[in-house]
Amino acid sequence: MSRSSLKYVKRNHKALTLVEVMVAIVILSIAVTGSLGYQYYAAKQARIAKIELAATHIAHLLLEDWKSTGGSGEYATNGGPLQLGLGFTEVSDVPDVESEGIPGNTAQYGVIVDGIPMLVILAYGDVDYDESTHITLRELAVAVHGDFYDSEELNLGQVVSAQVSEVQSAGFGTIKPVTLTTYVRLDGGGG
Repeated sequence: MSRSSLKYVKRNHKALTLVEVMVAIVILSIAVTGSLGYQYYAAKQARIAKIELAATHIAHLLLEDWKSTGGSGEYATNGGPLQLGLGFTEVSDVPDVESEGIPGNTAQYGVIVDGIPMLVILAYGDVDYDESTHITLRELAVAVHGDFYDSEELNLGQVVSAQVSEVQSAGFGTIKPVTLTTYVRLDGGGG
């Protein structure tokens, strides 16, 4: 390359202006903000899925264990889940939680799974009776309320002690409860 061509190259080479740098920074910040928002959303959805999966496992476990007793009302009211040795605790004074479709007789338990406090409601009710065979059809339902919040901010004691304002401010109720229902036949002897 000759000296004259080097001068030509140097003269036509321009530096970036302040406006070009500012536009590049704005575009880069928009791209970064968008990707961070997506990462937050993905992490939140993964946490919700984890809670729903744990709640489903708990409900299935309790429903199967309850069915093994023949659908006895004693299982719900006399601490059936406590006998499993899996960390269930009996609770009372539960905040007003959505209970549509859950039969009449209920008992509440609490459990902490992976640092997430969960409220478990066992409910049963007799839905039909056959006079000729003396067989009762009983509905068994297990509802598990787990929620998306930092377990440091809200513990199981707050969930079950009717401190509704604290529970609602922490986001209780943002995830629908997992409810599993089944039916059992009770013969004339009650089992």
